[in-house]
Amino acid sequence: MRGPSRRDTLAALKRALVLALLVGVGCTGCATGTTGDPWGLSGTRAAVFASVATNSGGEVEFWVEYGTSTGYGSQTAHQTETLDKNTSTTRILTIDGLQRSTTYHYRVCARDSQQTGGPGCGEDRQLTTTNVDCGDTITTDLRLSGDLNCIRTGGRDGPVVGANGIDIDLNGHEVSGVQFALANSGGFDDVTIRAGTLYAYSDAVVLEDASRNRVVAVGAGRLEDPFSGPSTSTGISITGGQANEVRRSALQGSSLGVWASGSPGLLVVDSSGTVGAGSRGGGTAVRVNGDLARVLRNNFRANISVSGSSNRIVGNDVEGVYFGIQVTAGHDNLVAGNQVHDTVTLPFAPEGGDGIFVTDTAIGSRLRDNVVTSSFDDGIDVRNATTKLRDNRADDNEDFGIDAVAGVIDLGGNTASGNGNPLQCRNVFCGG
Repeated sequence: MRGPSRRDTLAALKRALVLALLVGVGCTGCATGTTGDPWGLSGTRAAVFASVATNSGGEVEFWVEYGTSTGYGSQTAHQTETLDKNTSTTRILTIDGLQRSTTYHYRVCARDSQQTGGPGCGEDRQLTTTNVDCGDTITTDLRLSGDLNCIRTGGRDGPVVGANGIDIDLNGHEVSGVQFALANSGGFDDVTIRAGTLYAYSDAVVLEDASRNRVVAVGAGRLEDPFSGPSTSTGISITGGQANEVRRSALQGSSLGVWASGSPGLLVVDSSGTVGAGSRGGGTAVRVNGDLARVLRNNFRANISVSGSSNRIVGNDVEGVYFGIQVTAGHDNLVAGNQVHDTVTLPFAPEGGDGIFVTDTAIGSRLRDNVVTSSFDDGIDVRNATTKLRDNRADDNEDFGIDAVAGVIDLGGNTASGNGNPLQCRNVFCGG
C-alpha cells in the first residue's frame, strides 16, 4: 500500500509550520526547520521532506543533521534561500553516503542572519536504509528489507542479477528505477523473482539471454496518472533464453505487459494485465515473437498477440482494443477455451475491432471452444484457409459472428446469434 502522496505531505508540513509561527518560537529574528518524513530510501541514500520558515525574512540557511544516534555527527551540504517574513518553503533534501541496513536519526535545521542561540532544528525522526542499493549486483539469495526507491534518491536504475540460481524475494516491497527496476542482462539462469512490486519508466523487469527464470506474484510495471509520474512502458521484457515463466503476476504498462522475442517456451499463467495509454486502451498484455509459448488462464484488459509457431493461448478472459487475440504469423498455433468480449477499436485503426483475428500469414491455426461477444467488428475473423474452427460461439458482435475466407476448414459445432450481419457467419456453418 502506498503512503501519503507528495502533495498531501507538503500540505501537512506547511500546516505544521503555520501553527508553529502562530504559537511563537520565542525569538526575534530567527529561522526554524521542520523535519518531514522520508520521500524515498535506498541502500546508501535518503530523500526527506524539509520545511523552513523565518519570522524576519531574508536569506535562510538550512540543512539536515543525521547520524546513528541523536548526537547526529553529520550534516548535508548547507543550502540557502531568500524568504519573505513569516513565510515557509518546503524542499526535498538528499542524505548521501549512508550504510545499508542501518537506522539513522535525522532532523532539519535552519538559521538566518539575525539568529541567536543556535539554529532552529526540527524534531528528531528516524529512517532505515535498505539492505541492497540501486545498481548493486545481486549474487546471493536476497530478502528485501524495505522499499528501494532509485528514482527519488537520485534518478538511478535498480539492481542487477549477477549469479545463476538465486532467489530474489521482494518481501512485499517495491523497487523503482528509471530505465529498469530489476535486470538480468547477463544471461543468468534459474533465477526466481517474487512477491513484490517493480516499477520503472521503461521496463520494470528485463531478462536477456536468461533461461528458466521465474517471475512469481510480482506487480510488474505501473500505470500512473499525470500527477504521480510516468507510466511504465513494458512490464516484463524478455529477449533470448528459453522456458521463462510469469505466474500469478499483475502486468501493467503504457505499451506492453509482457514482451518476449526469440525466447521459446515462455509460460504466462494465472496473471492479470491492464495495459495502454490515455484511456488505458491500445496496449498489448502479452506479445510473443517466438515459438512454444503457453498463455493460460489469465485475465487481461488488453490484447494477446503471437507471431510464431506451436503457441497455445488457452482459457484466458480478454477484453481488448484493436483486437482481443491475434495470431499474425507462424504455424500450428492453438487458440482454445478463451472468453473474448467487448473488443473495441480507435479512430486511427478502423480495421480493428475483431475479437479473434487470424491473419493470412498464420498457417494451420486451430480455433476451438472460444466464446466471443460484443466485438466492435467481427467476433472471429479468419484470413487463412488452413485454419481449423470447431465449437466456437460468437454472439452479439457488430458485424459477423465468424467471418472466414473461402475454403477454411470447418470442423463443425460453431454457433452464432445476435450479430449485426444477418448472415451471422460467412464460409463457416453456424448454428443458432
